[in-house]
Amino acid sequence: MKKLVIIRHGDYDANGHLSEEGIDQITALAQLLKKEVAGRSVLILSSIADRASESATIIADTLGISFESHRLLWSEKRRPVDFPALLRLIRERENEVEFIVLVTHREYCEDFPLFFRSSMKGKPLEKQFRFPVLAKGEGAMIDCESAEVVRLLVSRADEANS
Repeated sequence: MKKLVIIRHGDYDANGHLSEEGIDQITALAQLLKKEVAGRSVLILSSIADRASESATIIADTLGISFESHRLLWSEKRRPVDFPALLRLIRERENEVEFIVLVTHREYCEDFPLFFRSSMKGKPLEKQFRFPVLAKGEGAMIDCESAEVVRLLVSRADEANS
């Protein structure tokens, strides 16, 4: 694995399904991701929650691949995060592909990047390591060789075109 992409599911309705805005967010993000991963091998791992699964479906369809669902990636107040288990899952699969894409929730998007970054052997953790706060429908990528965030994938059409 050369890059780890972390995506927060798109905006959703009261029933937990992507809203029209969420579909638009993830569709725009998927197009940006498609350019980034062109010609490279990709593995998408998604939460089982409808909003994340629907987001992963849009991304996978755009990339012409399938995705895997994992209960582990579903987090919210009553579903605590398990960073060590997610790191094990990534480590088990990292030699299969160049990009691993996680489609998940706020809790993993906010705190897992630093946990992942601190696990990288031979890469001292600088205090200034910053991973962007991700809004719904946004994603960011960690370069596993330099251990830095190399690009913010923003789904907002006005920002994507700037």
